[in-house]
Amino acid sequence: MNIAVDGDRTEPAVVPGVTGHPCPECAKSFATLRGLGVHRRSQHPSTFHAEQLARLQPKKARWSKQEELRLAMLEAKMWAEDSTISNMNQLLLACFGQERTLESIKGKRRSPAYKILVDAEKMKLMAVRPNHPQSNVTRGHPSDSPDEDENSPVGEPVRDVDSENDSTIIYSWAPESVDAEDQVSDGDTTICYNWSVNYVALVDASLEGNTVSTEEDICVNTALAILEIEPELALKLTEDYLMRIVAVDALKGSDKVRKKKRKNRVGKKQNDISRRKLRKLEYARMQDLYKRTRSGCYEKIFSRASIGEKLGSEDTFEFWKHLLKDDLRKPNVELLRATRPVTLPDASLLLEPVMIDEVVTSRIPFRSSPGPDNVTPKAWNRVPDRVKAKLFTVWMKVAKVPNFIVESKTIFLPKKEETSSPSDLRPISIASVILRHFNKVLARRMGVIMGEHFDSFQLGFRPFDGIAQGLSTLNDILKYVGSNQQGLALASVDLQKAFDSVDHGAIFEALEELCFPEDFIGYVRFIYQEANTRLMFKGDVSEPIHPARGVRQGDPLSPLLFLIVFDHVLRSIPPNEGFMLGDKLISHLAYADDLIVTTNSKRSLQRIFDAMLPTLGATGLEINLDKSFTLTWVKDGKRKRMLFDHSEVVYVRNRPLKALDVADSFTYLGVKFNSKGRLSIKSELGIKLETLLKAPLKPQQKYFLLLKMLIPGVMHELTFSQLHAGSLKKLDLLLRKCVRTMLHLPHDTPIAAFHATTYDGGLGLPSLRWTVPLLAARRGAYRKTQLLMNCGEIIRNNGDIHRMHRKRLLESCDGAGLKEANKVPSAHAWITDGTALMSGRKFVQAVQIRLNVLYSRGRAARGRSMDHQCTRGCPQPETLNHILQVCYATHKLRIKRHDDVANYLSRGISQRGFTVHSEPMFETSKGTLKPDLVIYSNDEVTVCDIQIVNDQFPLDTAHRNKCEKYEPLAEKLANLRSKFSITSLTMNWRGILCRRSVEDLMFRKMISTRDLKLFAVKVLEGGAMAHQVHQNMTACLRTVKKGEG
Repeated sequence: MNIAVDGDRTEPAVVPGVTGHPCPECAKSFATLRGLGVHRRSQHPSTFHAEQLARLQPKKARWSKQEELRLAMLEAKMWAEDSTISNMNQLLLACFGQERTLESIKGKRRSPAYKILVDAEKMKLMAVRPNHPQSNVTRGHPSDSPDEDENSPVGEPVRDVDSENDSTIIYSWAPESVDAEDQVSDGDTTICYNWSVNYVALVDASLEGNTVSTEEDICVNTALAILEIEPELALKLTEDYLMRIVAVDALKGSDKVRKKKRKNRVGKKQNDISRRKLRKLEYARMQDLYKRTRSGCYEKIFSRASIGEKLGSEDTFEFWKHLLKDDLRKPNVELLRATRPVTLPDASLLLEPVMIDEVVTSRIPFRSSPGPDNVTPKAWNRVPDRVKAKLFTVWMKVAKVPNFIVESKTIFLPKKEETSSPSDLRPISIASVILRHFNKVLARRMGVIMGEHFDSFQLGFRPFDGIAQGLSTLNDILKYVGSNQQGLALASVDLQKAFDSVDHGAIFEALEELCFPEDFIGYVRFIYQEANTRLMFKGDVSEPIHPARGVRQGDPLSPLLFLIVFDHVLRSIPPNEGFMLGDKLISHLAYADDLIVTTNSKRSLQRIFDAMLPTLGATGLEINLDKSFTLTWVKDGKRKRMLFDHSEVVYVRNRPLKALDVADSFTYLGVKFNSKGRLSIKSELGIKLETLLKAPLKPQQKYFLLLKMLIPGVMHELTFSQLHAGSLKKLDLLLRKCVRTMLHLPHDTPIAAFHATTYDGGLGLPSLRWTVPLLAARRGAYRKTQLLMNCGEIIRNNGDIHRMHRKRLLESCDGAGLKEANKVPSAHAWITDGTALMSGRKFVQAVQIRLNVLYSRGRAARGRSMDHQCTRGCPQPETLNHILQVCYATHKLRIKRHDDVANYLSRGISQRGFTVHSEPMFETSKGTLKPDLVIYSNDEVTVCDIQIVNDQFPLDTAHRNKCEKYEPLAEKLANLRSKFSITSLTMNWRGILCRRSVEDLMFRKMISTRDLKLFAVKVLEGGAMAHQVHQNMTACLRTVKKGEG
């Protein structure tokens, strides 16, 4: 069947019973060929592009900018090697192969623009040749020079010290027992004590007034003093000091090879336990996990990755031992040297003494796991920072660390559900907390040194938003293909276990090529060549093994060491290959080991792979052919359109890379793309919300995980997807539906109550309709303003979003009483902190009271003609304000609510050292006054009264009225202490505190910030109890009828 599409004049086949032009893939028919072509291109893209590509007749090849540049660079390079070449055209033709003809090359070389391009490349070569890094850069430290004064001491200060103390502290000092003849000499190098005293002075420069312990003085300071003379003894002194001050309980049992599995306790089988008991057990386990680590609880609920029962420890150990052991492949030094950068970093910062501020800013997080030595972050943090700075300085100069902190343990995390193969496990190396702290200091210094010397398109582990830049650039490339009709050949390269396969020799060679200091290279060589690790899986522990490949995942130095090695791979890509995005040539995008290669043709893409493969092999890295793929667009110049080529275009070791189809999608850095750019929002938010609702957790715990983990987890994908207001609104509907179910809120709860911030009176639920476009605009993923327009004004920051929702909340009937909520923000922390202070039922009731959505006749009668008088017989409308503040049925519970707040305040003030008298009576000229609390300190007496008022009454006015009520006590209070004050603790029944009351009490240090949320919680809990009693009461207030006459 011949179908004419887009200009093809072949008559379509006639199908009996079908009029017009039928589609060969489906039963649809169209009146015109153009309509049929549009239909097939959108609904059957694979078949359409395959047919059109087969009909495409290649015409005269056009020169692209990349090919012109490549030709110019080849000619300039040949001219630089031999300026007398007479057969330049034939040599260039041999380089291009069958891509170009001889006449094509001759014609291009006659072009004036091309001649200018060749002259520019010749000038570049002439400028680089005399100063080529291979010819004049020595291996080792960049500052090493043969012109140095041979008599200059090695201990020359690295960092300048105070000029006033320079001569007295460093150069005039020498031990009394040491003569000039006792100085150790080795060849032309004289080792002086000045070097070590310089280090001691620099590290202790900010420690005036601190008392140095005896052990520190003997061990650490002595180690610094003898560092140049006896480095091994200095290292031994630091090791002895650590053994004394840090509890290393694991060293006693470190020789144990295998731990016995704990036998299952004898008991009922799981099938014999009832569902109710199973739910209770699951709830107890989840509560325990939530208390220990909330992030671990979240992973337990949502993570699908798990380890299959059939996967045993023996198979796992055997696989990873074979992978990590040394093999016969060695790095090709010449290949790595050929790809070294022209400009070298100044690595002298690595040799400078470690300062105390570096130690403080590089601390290990409190919840980090300990290493094999069982030293926890808490135990290590007890060591003074000045001592850590001295220890790190010694280790840096010795290029070693104590042996007991070098060893590590390796655990395995599953990558997918029911993992059955050891290759689907991710190894995580956990070294000592002490070693990780030291390496973190070095990693920060390396980040400063290498900041501008990494490849410009290496976006991983850099001090900017590399993910946003990579995603935006990839989307721009895919969009540019269609809008500018430029060919594209793209390959996504997946490296097989990149971090576990990189060769150690390649790491050392890469550091030497960058001229890092020998001491630092020696330290890296020490921790990778001398350290052992034990594999741990399912309770079993392997024999110590010595990894000869891979960097330690989990160590702060590992990412930077990998980037330094992988940088050679990126520099091996020919500089004249790539895709022209405007006037910018882009040949690759890399985020750590996630690599995207882009160019303009299939042959160019193959040349890039041919150039990369030798360097990849030299570093120990391999391409995973099963996960790598290509994507190709070809230009149809005659019809001015782009056609998708799904044929295999790249071969690696004689095996083709998989080619995507035009309808296929792929994921890059967590965002889904197709052949034309980013895909629209297709988030799994609804499934995750259902999973969260079913989790055995309290409502406040679920809400915490929703706000702090679930929503931020999907925000990245939403930010870089194609944005549409309708799709974002639907996601907001899903979120509000989930929260309504979670907190048992009625369907008429104001929308603004969900999205307003907690300090404005809302629940703090992000509105994806506004938050996602704003975040996308900040990260460069959204460059328009349509989605940020609100009533003719542009939303520019989060403050604009908050003010919009606050205004809408206060305009609603239920939110009108929250207008003073933002004056004391700390009082609302109980909503979003996942508090354990309240039961789930009380938390839900507290939220309902705060939002004024609990049932009452007055609320149910809105918009209806029905009785809304109080069910207890009061001649007033039954509103929540009436129930909690006025109704006779809740009088006793209002008193109890008041007393609970007063008693909590009294206990807290007493614990802070004040003397508190509750409800004393004072006789005054205006009658008897009985304040709630009278608080005595050494020189002041304070009267404090507690009141809970209507939500419509101004809190500052209520506070002022309360203070005026007790002004007649001034004379009596003046007789008790030299100073006196009168204040109150004022709040309304919605848990909103008066700012002036809080400031008065906090100024006198009677309450803390933590107490504020507890005041609000107690008021709301008391209100919930009062409402429950009011609704359950059956008695009514009698109405006495008055007779006539």
